[in-house]
Amino acid sequence: MNWMYKLEQKYGRYAIYDLHKYFVIAYLIGVVLNYVSNGVFSEFCAFDAGAIFFQGQVWRLVTWVLCVYHDSGILGLIFILCLMSMGQSLQHVVG
Repeated sequence: MNWMYKLEQKYGRYAIYDLHKYFVIAYLIGVVLNYVSNGVFSEFCAFDAGAIFFQGQVWRLVTWVLCVYHDSGILGLIFILCLMSMGQSLQHVVG
């Protein structure tokens, strides 16, 4: 038996289908919140090891996905398009 088949049999029920779509939705929510708050949102949610370890801001371990920086205009759009296309392809290949 293939090790991938064994892994799928053991942990397949915990799989999150279309995970890449959830990342894209989270990124778009971050874009909207960042532009509404004039960049304060991205400073508050960015991954900062010092704030996590010394100030106890553990939400930064998860919310970095929502962070959008001001300089990511066209690059952010390219990132979203690449994430969608590569996510769908990877899902079809891996399963």
